[in-house]
Amino acid sequence: MASLISSARAFIERSVASRVELLLHVGWAVAIAAFLIIALDSMVGAPNRDSSVFIYVGAGLLEGEIPYVDRWDHKGPLIYLLNAAGLLVGGVPGIWVVAALFLVGSGWFAFKVTKEAFGATAALVSLALFLMYFPKFAQGGNLTESYALPFQLSALLLFIRIEQRRDDSGGIWQAVAIGVLGACAFLLRANLIGVWVAIGVYWMLQRSHALRRTAWAVVGGVSALLVVAIAFALVGGGCAVGRLHQVQPRLRGLLVHG
Repeated sequence: MASLISSARAFIERSVASRVELLLHVGWAVAIAAFLIIALDSMVGAPNRDSSVFIYVGAGLLEGEIPYVDRWDHKGPLIYLLNAAGLLVGGVPGIWVVAALFLVGSGWFAFKVTKEAFGATAALVSLALFLMYFPKFAQGGNLTESYALPFQLSALLLFIRIEQRRDDSGGIWQAVAIGVLGACAFLLRANLIGVWVAIGVYWMLQRSHALRRTAWAVVGGVSALLVVAIAFALVGGGCAVGRLHQVQPRLRGLLVHG
């Protein structure tokens, strides 16, 4: 009889614990959905100064103009391509669609990274906090920092999975992918590559196999940048350089003589 009571008690405790855990996860899911809706709603509205510049240069791309020559700004070319893609999809609202997709991707990768490192509960809590505070620092979402988040978080996810391998071999293609993701962040803005600098420093302090991973990541990043450079040259980059040489003396004269 005592063993029967003990078994029944254990069954009830497991059942209650599992249901409580399920309710907690459902509650966090509802909170995350609510915060996501609020974050998406905060992205709609009049663009701020930086976002307006990106839209302006992106619109020039659709008209066949060359960034940095026909329309000047100092960010990387990927931000203008993303704005051009949004404008092509549906005008300025299309840009908010692109930004919203990047936000959803950021949330997904943030959840995966935190879950890999700390478990599902910590991932749900951190994702809810991320979405809750997103409207305070994102300023509409159409910024280089917001677009860089999926690249940064997916690179961290690949890094964690490489480090979780029990053997010292492998991870080459994941390292190459990390490098390509770093190139994407660099093409948004050069100073957004802090995650990759940290990964590289960590690997360089490890054994020889980690140095090989660093080398493969560099190969991936440099290869991606070379592809972009070649594409830029094919669509008129050489002409852009020539036109810059023509424009520079005029700018110099304006600066010197007013």
